Amino acid sequence: MTGSNGESSLSTSSGSSDNAGNATPEQESSPSTTITAKRQLADYSWDELSRISTQISNASSDSEALDIAERFNLTDASGKLSSAQTKDVQLTDGTSIPVRIAGFRQDVASDGSLAGITFIASTSLTTRSMNSSKNSNGGWQQSNMRSWLNDNLLDQFDSDVRNHIVTARKPSNGVGVTDDPRSVTTSEDKIWLPSLTEIGGTIPRSDYEQGSEYVADVFNAEGAAKDGPQYQLFSNLGVNQSDPSGVLRPSNNHGWWLRSASPRRDGRFMTIRSDGTPGYGADADDDGNVMIGFCL
Repeated sequence: MTGSNGESSLSTSSGSSDNAGNATPEQESSPSTTITAKRQLADYSWDELSRISTQISNASSDSEALDIAERFNLTDASGKLSSAQTKDVQLTDGTSIPVRIAGFRQDVASDGSLAGITFIASTSLTTRSMNSSKNSNGGWQQSNMRSWLNDNLLDQFDSDVRNHIVTARKPSNGVGVTDDPRSVTTSEDKIWLPSLTEIGGTIPRSDYEQGSEYVADVFNAEGAAKDGPQYQLFSNLGVNQSDPSGVLRPSNNHGWWLRSASPRRDGRFMTIRSDGTPGYGADADDDGNVMIGFCL
């Protein structure tokens, strides 16, 4: 039913279905709980988004999950994501970080379930180096950036969002210089940086000269664990590994960091260049934009 404010109230008992036989958006254990479909992402509380994320995670298929997201106006009518829909994460110092939905059911939570919603920041929180020295040994997993994000920045999130963040298993090159994709292992992170292929998609081995195809293999192993490496948002917007993209272009002249350590150049991590092109390496002690990700 649609009320006078134009928003639809979507409420059912747990596990019930609508008249068309599809699962309704509200499927939580409490039969009296109601989530009202809002007009846009920014209108939801973090508690509501967490509950919607649980429904998406528990959906019987990706198609059903997208149907839930669409009914809550998290996608357009065709199930596509828009970079224009953002929601602010408030920090305890009074500043905020706008984030947008990057995908549904594309990350694996620490308990092995699918995280319902993944968010990635639309602007940089700050500029910062990946490491205090030009060092990529241990990759993302041993980086100063990872420690700062999870040990310091997370504590600055208001509790209304911090308490709902799901720990995700994030694959990354845990060595640094390597020719073996088995060097990609998982860390468990609440806040993280995206990888090269999560942004730009699969890299063809033919992009590298003979004898260096392993670089593509290592990068491709770092993507989101389900349905290919690239997040839905960037796929919907036509982002690729070769061309500049306005949606990736920062507001300053710095590139932004990715968690992907260069497999063939010591002391370097990959970035999105300042013109919005993925795939450029930078020294680990350079300053770069910090565009965070997290899951509900």
